[in-house]
Amino acid sequence: MFVTLILTLLPSAQNLIVNGDFETNSAAGCEFNLPNGTFTAKMTGCVGFGTNLGSGELDIMEDPAGCGYGPGGPVGATKIGLACDADADVDAFTMTLTSALTSGESYTLSFWAYSHISGFSPSIAGIDIGLAT
Repeated sequence: MFVTLILTLLPSAQNLIVNGDFETNSAAGCEFNLPNGTFTAKMTGCVGFGTNLGSGELDIMEDPAGCGYGPGGPVGATKIGLACDADADVDAFTMTLTSALTSGESYTLSFWAYSHISGFSPSIAGIDIGLAT
């Protein structure tokens, strides 16, 4: 599943995520199955922490044609690929906020999710989104 996240504050629609469109990175085209540390080093404002294969296997797909997995990124040319295998190992990452959120305020999270189902990824998994300090 490929995910792009953009967080906006209502009503001003201010972007609250550093690099919310994933365009600020040092990836070279289509880079697949990156360990958490490699993903973190290449993707500004993000930290990989998934358990997939013991160290994550996040994908950075910087290609207008989508690197062979669905369309290109909805904003610019970059999207992130996440996977979840049959034994519940998952890809995961955090995104840095540009400023603190205020308790009691309303926020809207908008994102695009494209599912690519194949022999090695035979079903659609859910996406868990959380907030932590």
